Amino acid sequence: MSDLIDLRAKIDFQTSQWLDAVSIATGLEKSEVVRNKLREIADREIHEATIICRVMRSEGGPAA
Repeated sequence: MSDLIDLRAKIDFQTSQWLDAVSIATGLEKSEVVRNKLREIADREIHEATIICRVMRSEGGPAA
C-alpha cells in the first residue's frame, strides 16, 4: 500500500451510522472503509475524465 496521508473530516450522524454498520458488517476499521470508498470514487472519476479527454481529442475538441 502506498503512503497514507492524514485526513480529518466532520460527518453527519446518518453517515456516521452507515460507517459504523459497514465497519461491523465487513470487519474493517472505519478508516479503511472510508479509504476504500474514496478510492472507488477517485478511480471512477479518473476513468471518466480519461474517457472524456480521449473522446474530445478524437473529435477535434480541446485536449485537456
